[in-house]
Amino acid sequence: MAVNERTLFWRAKISGRRLKLDGTVLAEFEFWRLLCDRFEAKEFPLPENIVRPDLPKDEVIVVEMLDRRALHYFVEDIELALPVPRLAVDVTGTAGGYAVKVTAENFLKDLCLMADRLDPDAVVDTMLVTLLPGESHVFAVKTAKLISANDIVVGTVLRSANDLVAGRQ
Repeated sequence: MAVNERTLFWRAKISGRRLKLDGTVLAEFEFWRLLCDRFEAKEFPLPENIVRPDLPKDEVIVVEMLDRRALHYFVEDIELALPVPRLAVDVTGTAGGYAVKVTAENFLKDLCLMADRLDPDAVVDTMLVTLLPGESHVFAVKTAKLISANDIVVGTVLRSANDLVAGRQ
């Protein structure tokens, strides 16, 4: 279902895929024309090869439209076969803080940068970011404290659902 919470009419292509958590594409689809009025919800059918997982704990559905992405998991987080997080971090100074670029080497679910662990007064712009393998996200951190990539410790400053369940399967 697509829910248009914007004040503009949507006329857009929807694309999606069913992936293994390692990024392997298992099935894909494109729905060429979704017409959705302002503040309207529209249902659209997903193909059977998208909605029927082979291994529910190791798969996700990713649906994209315009600048939005929705993810559907077949099981609860605690049952997901999330891998131990592998990522690269790059820190660049900005006016008033830093741009912390995180590039996922594997699937990262609900990634958070705990800015207060760098500096109690620090503030970060985004939380709960899910990255597919190879994708990047830049967290904007406002702080007066000097920080480097070595300060962005995985599992302490950078946390994800992966940290909570990886290796428990």
